Amino acid sequence: MKNWQQLQNLMFELLRVYQQILVLSKQKKDLLVAGKPADLEKVVNQEEVLLRKAVKVDVARKQIIQILSKQLVGATDSLTVEELIAFAPSDIIEELSKIGQDLNTVLLGLKEQNELNKQLIEQALKIVNYNINLYSSRMAGPTYSPQDGDEKNFHHRATLDYRG
Repeated sequence: MKNWQQLQNLMFELLRVYQQILVLSKQKKDLLVAGKPADLEKVVNQEEVLLRKAVKVDVARKQIIQILSKQLVGATDSLTVEELIAFAPSDIIEELSKIGQDLNTVLLGLKEQNELNKQLIEQALKIVNYNINLYSSRMAGPTYSPQDGDEKNFHHRATLDYRG
């Protein structure tokens, strides 16, 4: 029973962490649209902390699943949570099923949100590249000087101030 309770707690913790990551992903979308890179960096840092936590919780969850699999069916390979639920005590079955469904819903939402964020980042990158190319073409001038030494007809472009 202890392992079942641990599995339930770990699944709930994983759900909670992914819900927080989903909230941060929505914040990232808003910050990408608003063009606030400093705030975006803060959100990304928060997301990284949560992702590390999710990995730790998931490793612990997989260990419990492996232990339960060996106890129940003597399986050398771990069963999935869905397969394990069939062997769960009756008071935990419903809760594990609900947590699993909620987790799937959150993960699908996270996948959709990440795809949208990816598109926004790609769009922003195209704009940045366009601006770089535009600025570069304005600065580009001849890379040589007139052969006759007549520099009065030679136009110098000085858009950068190199003075320290």
